[in-house]
Amino acid sequence: MFKELLKNPTALFWAVMLHVIVVGLLLFGLSNHKEPEVSEGAESVQLIGTSSGAQTAVASEVTETVVSDPVPVSDSAAIAPPPVDEKKAEQDRKEQQQRQQAQQEKQRKEEAAELKREEQQRKKAEQETERLKQALAEQKKEADRLRQAEAKKELARKKLEAENLEQLEEELRRQELIAKQLAEERRKTQEVQQQADQAKQDREAAAKKQEEERREWEKSQQTLRELEAKKAEQQERIQRSEALAREAREAERQRAEEVRALAAEKVRLKELEAKKAEAELARKKEEFKKRWEAEQAKKKREEAEAKAAEIKRVADLKKKAAAEKARKEKEALEAKKAEYHERWKAEQEKKKQEAEAAKQRAAAEKKRLAEQKKKAAEEKARQEKAALEAKKAEYHERWKADQEKKKQEAAQAKAKAAADQKRQAAEQKRKADAERARQQAERNRQQQQQQANQQAGSGAGSVDPGALRRAGEAWGNDILRHVSSRWIEPADTFGMQATVVMTIRPPGFIKQMRVTNCQGSQQFCDSLITALHKSEPFPRPSSNALYDQNLRLIFEPQ
Repeated sequence: MFKELLKNPTALFWAVMLHVIVVGLLLFGLSNHKEPEVSEGAESVQLIGTSSGAQTAVASEVTETVVSDPVPVSDSAAIAPPPVDEKKAEQDRKEQQQRQQAQQEKQRKEEAAELKREEQQRKKAEQETERLKQALAEQKKEADRLRQAEAKKELARKKLEAENLEQLEEELRRQELIAKQLAEERRKTQEVQQQADQAKQDREAAAKKQEEERREWEKSQQTLRELEAKKAEQQERIQRSEALAREAREAERQRAEEVRALAAEKVRLKELEAKKAEAELARKKEEFKKRWEAEQAKKKREEAEAKAAEIKRVADLKKKAAAEKARKEKEALEAKKAEYHERWKAEQEKKKQEAEAAKQRAAAEKKRLAEQKKKAAEEKARQEKAALEAKKAEYHERWKADQEKKKQEAAQAKAKAAADQKRQAAEQKRKADAERARQQAERNRQQQQQQANQQAGSGAGSVDPGALRRAGEAWGNDILRHVSSRWIEPADTFGMQATVVMTIRPPGFIKQMRVTNCQGSQQFCDSLITALHKSEPFPRPSSNALYDQNLRLIFEPQ
C-alpha cells in the first residue's frame, strides 16, 4: 500500500493532512474540556410543579446552617456503653474504617488507571502526530527529489536539443558552403559551355543535368561524402561533355574540310564535268546529309540512353538514400527504444531498491520504537511500583499514627467519662424534654395543617402558595438530612455538587428520579443515587398535597 501511495503523492499528502487535522481536533477537544459550573445563587430545594396542573413554583435557598450535618457517633459515646458494647462499636468502627480505606484505595487505583489511560492516549496521539509529520516530511523529500530529477531531465533534454540544433546549424552551413561551391562550379561550367559554341546544346543539356542534380542533392540532403562523390561524377560528366564537344568540333572541322575539299573538287570538276560534278555533289550532299542525320540520330540516341541511365542512376540513388534514411531512422528508433527500456529498467530497479531500503528503515525504526516503548513502559511500571510502595508505606505510617492518636483520645475520653457522665445525663434529659415538646408542637402543626387542607378541599379548592412553598421547603430539608445520614460519601469530594429532580409517592417511596446536573466524579454521583434508594421511605410531608410533586434537591458533600 505504501508503494501505491508513493505512486500517487497527492493522495498521500491529503491523507496525511486529514490525519493531522483529526489528531489536532482530538487534542483541542481534550484541552478545552471542562465541567459545567453552577452559579452561587442556585437553590438547594425547589418545588417545580404539581400533578394537578397548577404552575406554582416553590423554591428556596437552604444555606449550610439550615441543613445540619449527620450526627456522627463520637468516641466518647462509643466508650460510654458497657464493655461488650464498646468492643462491638470498636469493631464496627474498624470495619467501617476498613471499608472506607478499601473504597479510598479502590478510588485511588481507578484514578491512577484513568490517568494512565489518558497518558497512554495522549502519548499515542503524540506518536501518531509525530509519525504523520515524519511521513509528510518524507513525502516532501520525495517530491523534492522528483522535482530535482525532473529538472535534471529537463536540463539534459534542453542541452541535447541545443546540441542537436547546433549540429543542424552546422550541417546547414556545410550545405550552404557546398551549394556555393556547386554554384561556382555551375558558373564555371556555364562559362565553359558558352565558350563551346558548336556544342551549345550539349553544354546546355549538361548544365540542365547539373541543375537537376543540384536540386536533387538539395532535396536528398546527403552527407558531405555523397556530395563530393556527386561533384566528382559531375566533373566526370563535364569532362565527358567537353570530350564530346571536342569530338563534335573535330567532326565539324573534318566535315568543313570535306566540304572545302568537295567545293574545290566541284570547282575543278565544274569545268570538266559540270553535270557529273553536280550529280556527284548532289550524291555527296545526300550522303553527307544522311551521314550527318545518322550521326545526329546516333547522338540523340546516345543522349537519350545517357539520360535514361542518368535518370535510372538518380532514381537508384534516391531509392538507396531513402532506404538508408529509413534504415538509420529505424536504427535510431530502436536505439532510443532500447535506451528508454534500459533507463526504465534502471529506474524501476532503483525505485525497488529505494522502496526496499525504506521498508527496512521503517522496520528498523518500528523495532527501535517498540524497544524504546517497552523500556519506557518497564521504567514507568518500576517507577509506579516504587511510588505505590512509597504511598503504601506512607499510608501505613499515617494509619498507625491515626490509630495511636485514636487510642490516646480513647484513653482521654475514658478519663473524662466519669466526670462527664453526670453532665451528659442531665443534658440528655433536657434534650429529651425538648424533643418531646418539639414533637408535640409538630403534631399540633400537622393536625392544623390537615384541618386546613380538609377545609381547603371542601371549599373552593384553592391552595395557599405561601403555605405550600414553606411546607415544600421544610419537607425538602427533612429529605436532605434524612439522605445525608445514610450517604457514604467517597473520598476527595471537595467542591462537588449534584442536582436531583425526584417525585415521591405515598407513603414515601421514589416514583421518579433523575440526576440533572452532576458536577463531580462518577463515584460521587453513583454513591448519591445509592444513598437515595437506601433512604426509602422518606419522611412524611406536612401536607399530603406535596406527594407526586417534582422536587429539585441540591446535594453537597459535608
